Amino acid sequence: MSVRTAKLGPTSLVLDMPHFGNLLWEDELSGTRTYGTASDPDLVRFVSLTGVTVDVDLRSMRHSVRTSAAATEVAHILESYVFPRIAAHDGRLVLHGSTVAQSNVALIFVGQTGRGKTTLMSSFRTMQDARIGDDSLLCSFPPEGPAITAINRSFRLLPDSLDALSVPEAGSAIGKGWSKRRIEIKPGSAVDTPVRIGALFSLAPETGSDEIIISELGPGNACMEVIGNSFAVDPKAAGPAKKRMDAAAKLVETVPCFSLSYPRNYERLPAVQRAILEVVSARQLPNPA
Repeated sequence: MSVRTAKLGPTSLVLDMPHFGNLLWEDELSGTRTYGTASDPDLVRFVSLTGVTVDVDLRSMRHSVRTSAAATEVAHILESYVFPRIAAHDGRLVLHGSTVAQSNVALIFVGQTGRGKTTLMSSFRTMQDARIGDDSLLCSFPPEGPAITAINRSFRLLPDSLDALSVPEAGSAIGKGWSKRRIEIKPGSAVDTPVRIGALFSLAPETGSDEIIISELGPGNACMEVIGNSFAVDPKAAGPAKKRMDAAAKLVETVPCFSLSYPRNYERLPAVQRAILEVVSARQLPNPA
């Protein structure tokens, strides 16, 4: 079963009876909340401040969507808040990040919202045969080493980033009150099958300096960065949390991880790309370029 088909089943679920009284998680930026029930831990409800309610049965993946919001708003809530958490509900490691892949090797960029993951990923789109993935990335562990697959087939950028990066697609507004635009990733350009991970870069907060600094992360710090940038239905659930921690430890054990600090200046992005690829080359890591 593919990642896409495993996310949600038919919209045939009706969950009006259970009382969703347990707040499991709240997104600080959007206010989107996840609720559970005391009677059945496999029933969850996602509620956005924009009036989108999604109920999911985690056993069957049947779901229902109730809303008066526009289709673009519903797509945004599903892609950004529902799909990645559903994929991670059983403890699988799903990263909040961006990826660029070439020649069957992927680089991953993780970091808190606003640190430039999608902008940095988009700057690599001009590489020959580059494939990309954004927002939610599913980790897997085949025998040849950790791999990454993008769950969604779109990315989101602010209008000034679209202009600065010469992204040809205009995209569509992701919803009322949102400035970002949603861009569909063209067929053949998405990381839609598992790609071996060559390196992971955690984006540090902007310092105001013009200097580009890349430093290696030790296993402990790298593991915490991975966990801190991963999705969960209920972050407090012990079983799935242990599985995520084990997966994160396995990831950083074999994948080189770095901290990346750079100026948030579009004109400096080519220099940032070169610095990243130089680190990859110096470490004799698989080079996506």
